[in-house]
Amino acid sequence: IVAPITQPLDPEAKLSCVTVWLPEGTYFDFFNGLRLKGGRSLPMWRPLSQIPVLAKAGAIVPMAGEMESRQNGVKLPETLEIRVYGGADGAFNLYEDDGETMAYEAGEISTTSFSLQWRDGNATRFTLSTGKPQRFIPKKREYTIRFMGVEANASLLVTNEIGKELVPIVCYDECTRRLSVTISDVPAGSSLTFLFRDSLVLSENDPLPRCTEILQNAQIAYELKDRISAILSDDKDVKLAISDLLALDMPHAVYQSLMEVLLA
Repeated sequence: IVAPITQPLDPEAKLSCVTVWLPEGTYFDFFNGLRLKGGRSLPMWRPLSQIPVLAKAGAIVPMAGEMESRQNGVKLPETLEIRVYGGADGAFNLYEDDGETMAYEAGEISTTSFSLQWRDGNATRFTLSTGKPQRFIPKKREYTIRFMGVEANASLLVTNEIGKELVPIVCYDECTRRLSVTISDVPAGSSLTFLFRDSLVLSENDPLPRCTEILQNAQIAYELKDRISAILSDDKDVKLAISDLLALDMPHAVYQSLMEVLLA
């Protein structure tokens, strides 16, 4: 779901707003990782540099590697970043051709399939199967699979199409709650299976960093910021925090932007 914002910037919150309808399900903010419940309309507040982009649970989003995404031209990337949003099963087929000729009409295409089984018994299974080698496809690629919004998990087994165990580079980012698994030198035409023998688990939202960012940018009195921060930092029930915030005399836009995070 992509929701462009056409309203002007609020002078106090320094954010703009659009109301987004979320169908039933679970969604993740593509940029800040916040997990949201569906089945409702939600005002979403963003700075000028962002708009709401939401991925539904089970979404698989292939992206070019960071360096190659900055280059022009039609050359296909040798590194791919695959973002995986858990909480449900999902699948995606990545279609590629040479980007220059009509050869695709003669069948010169390549399709890489990705599949997520969020609950495969007591495990989580992710598979990728690359298409048959083509002249325009890199002979080898590096794949980084990023499992978004999950707890750390050390039970990973990676195997190729003949069952050989591979040694990945695994990295977990506590701040973004992102588990990254990198496999290099994957030949075209091969398949990989990523098996977490203990199922992946979605992490809980941590509203404090996002709320702190909102307060830092807001154009309101420092005393009010301090009072809001004290309420948010206090180890209390979210409902009590919301009640305390409601009792403060703060601008409506600032209050709504905080509620988006606290009620996610």
